[in-house]
Amino acid sequence: MLKKQAAAPVKKLTLGKKAAPAKSLPAKKVLGRAPVDGGNGALPTKLSAAKKSGAAPRKVSAASLNRPGWGEDIDLDGFVRNFRPKADSETVLKFLDPLPYANVLIHWLDEKDRPQGRRSFPCLGDGSDTEACPLCALGDSPNGEHRFNILVLSDTEPVHYSFTPSKTIYNKIKAFASSPRTKPLPRRYYLLTREGSTRTNTRYELTDYRRDEDIVDDYPGYYIPGQDEIDAVTKFTQEDFEREVVDYDELLAVAQEITGE
Repeated sequence: MLKKQAAAPVKKLTLGKKAAPAKSLPAKKVLGRAPVDGGNGALPTKLSAAKKSGAAPRKVSAASLNRPGWGEDIDLDGFVRNFRPKADSETVLKFLDPLPYANVLIHWLDEKDRPQGRRSFPCLGDGSDTEACPLCALGDSPNGEHRFNILVLSDTEPVHYSFTPSKTIYNKIKAFASSPRTKPLPRRYYLLTREGSTRTNTRYELTDYRRDEDIVDDYPGYYIPGQDEIDAVTKFTQEDFEREVVDYDELLAVAQEITGE
């Protein structure tokens, strides 16, 4: 039986030092530390949602950005961030779909009490709509993320993850997905390696396995699931992403916490 990674508990967010009260949101980038290379982990934690008082209800989806395909039109500057493999690690994985299951725009904000801690908020607009998204109104630019269903192998049961690759690894995934030698993407297993342990010296690489037997040669004892087990996995969908989306009022409260209003 395949195991799905449990969702991590959400820690109360403290976004940072509050600025002096202001009458309007400042048009400058806040908390602008760039996201780092990495992948994604547990099923998103569901956040509460409510209607924006005194206005028409807003849809709790990231406009038309969260849709099937490769999502080229949401690729902004910088890298995406989520789960990071351990330092100097090797991960054998299989993609379960030929395409990302979601292409989204995410705001990443720092937490005051954790120098390395960050909190994510899906953008409520298109990345530049200051009327739809309070964080865009602050001048914070969201990052494009592309999420894949994967299985991670080990010497025990495979584990199902949602994987958000860096832009560099994402481009390699697209190349594998379009190559006559490797397409469709779920056809083969892949090896994701991470070398280094810090932001400045970490390097990622993605290579493919020509044969399943080669995995056992490299990692004796690894369990390779049968196709019936793979087909039985309940995959993440766009609906799972919707659980991350917060209401306009909630996001406005986050923006006001940053500005001190």
